[in-house]
Amino acid sequence: MLRAILFTLFTICLAQELPAQSSALTIFPDPALYPQYPNVEITYYLFPWFAECNMLDTVIGGQVVKQDFYAGKMKVTIIWQEPTDTIPGQIVVTRPSNSCNYAAPNQIFEVPVVSLAGVTAVVTGENRYYMGQDNYVTLTADLSSLMAGKAILFEWQVPASWAISNYGPAYSQAALYIDKFNALSEGCVKVRGEYPSGIWGDWVDYGLTGTIPSPCPIQIFNATFLCGDTTEHLAYVPAIFFPNRPQYYWSPPEYNWAVPANWNITEFDSTAQNEVFVRPDGHTEGSVSVFATGGNFTSAVCTYPVTFLVADPATTLSGPDYVCQSGDFQLSISPPPQSEITWEVVAIDPTMPQLVFPDHGSGRAIFQIIDTTLSGRFRIKYNVTNSCGSLHYSKDFFVGKPRFFNTTLDGAPYDAQPLCAGHHGANTEVAGMTDARVTWSASPQIKGYTQRDSFVFSFAAAGAGNCPVVTASAGNVCGTSVLPLETCERAGCSPPEIEVQVFPNPAHFIVSLETITTDAAIGNYALIENVQIFNQLGQLVATWHEPPNRRMVKAVADFASGLYTLRITVWGQTIIKRLAITNLF
Repeated sequence: MLRAILFTLFTICLAQELPAQSSALTIFPDPALYPQYPNVEITYYLFPWFAECNMLDTVIGGQVVKQDFYAGKMKVTIIWQEPTDTIPGQIVVTRPSNSCNYAAPNQIFEVPVVSLAGVTAVVTGENRYYMGQDNYVTLTADLSSLMAGKAILFEWQVPASWAISNYGPAYSQAALYIDKFNALSEGCVKVRGEYPSGIWGDWVDYGLTGTIPSPCPIQIFNATFLCGDTTEHLAYVPAIFFPNRPQYYWSPPEYNWAVPANWNITEFDSTAQNEVFVRPDGHTEGSVSVFATGGNFTSAVCTYPVTFLVADPATTLSGPDYVCQSGDFQLSISPPPQSEITWEVVAIDPTMPQLVFPDHGSGRAIFQIIDTTLSGRFRIKYNVTNSCGSLHYSKDFFVGKPRFFNTTLDGAPYDAQPLCAGHHGANTEVAGMTDARVTWSASPQIKGYTQRDSFVFSFAAAGAGNCPVVTASAGNVCGTSVLPLETCERAGCSPPEIEVQVFPNPAHFIVSLETITTDAAIGNYALIENVQIFNQLGQLVATWHEPPNRRMVKAVADFASGLYTLRITVWGQTIIKRLAITNLF
């Protein structure tokens, strides 16, 4: 009995002293989260580590330079090698004793090692500079995308005779700013980058080519050359400097100007020949050009093409938009001298007669409208011709009162034929008015509605002598035009039957009402004027009243569920329909 009690107590104490079983080791820093670089010492911590159970078995792709155990952690320092294939580096940990169930089992940590082979600085920026000038060149260096997010440090070298004005940004010096170059020197910029491992890469050469300064571009004051222009114009280019051998200092060059044939260079600037006055002959086109020479250097040739304009580009043709009795059109700017001027008026509508007027040869045209019934759109043209070419201006205008065209009745061209009593539609188009619509009116026996440029109307049968008239009116500054559409009632007609379709029925959310008629030719003119809605108690619960149309769509979601009576008025005729409404809310 005593032996059993002692064995039980020993077992309990032993269980309290043994650590709890661990599922896996933790490594810090985690190589799966941070790139590992070769040829630099990197220290890792593995925990929880039991010295009597865990063992650092193998390091593949690297060399262990130091390892220590303290406070339940294994500290190991490794130098990884430059990777030679796709197999990552590995840290292999084993647990050789089967009695160490509380320690982490065998475990392999894969360590991707970044290859630095062939990774060099990439330089972008200008590839040339102007010799003998104060000019700024900016170069920027970068490493491959593997280094993204790392504060790489760059180092630059330039020829001793060049001046570096600045680096930027300060933490990396990834940008280089050069502001002065020796007058005759050409050379290479060198740059190298420091990798995150602390290892410097190879130097990379970036060539900059010295370029002879160019005086371009040429600028000319008052650069609009009108035909016949013989006035002086100031032409100039930026001042440049050339290297001067053998003293190696900057000196101003000689500027060599040239102008088109028959032009003259009237004066050079007294201090610098980069400014001259040129005088054209009024019509000879070509180019003003210049190049600079100095010492053994010659710049590129700069050119400024010159074209003479037939007339000032700001010229506009002004005149009335509507001409009632006389027209007065003129140009805003007089044409150049010795210009031949002609005027022409063309009817846009080929059925219109041509307008003739006697005034030619000036910047103004005045003509009189002889035919007071004339109505239509015309285009006046101004043509100027001189030694520099030809130019044309035009402006549209309308003569007379508005003119009706494309007039139809029930969709067919209007011809004053008799009509059956009932509902009909008239339509017309009008020229000679802006931002306005046709005004419609009708005889007392006609009931009608205006729909845009159309007029929908209805008249009742009244027998012989019933001749209603529908009238269209349109006006502009010249007056008002009236178009009467006369017709008489045709005998022997049966009035068309009108029906109204109601759908859906039953309705939940919306209901549509649409007219149909037995006369297909006039079906579009059966208009719903208003609708009254009565409940089952005969009470008026709603009235729908909109501009008359053959179709009406209304919302019924707010109506209580039930059966309703619709009293629909179409051209004064009452049509009764039933509608069931089921409210889903």
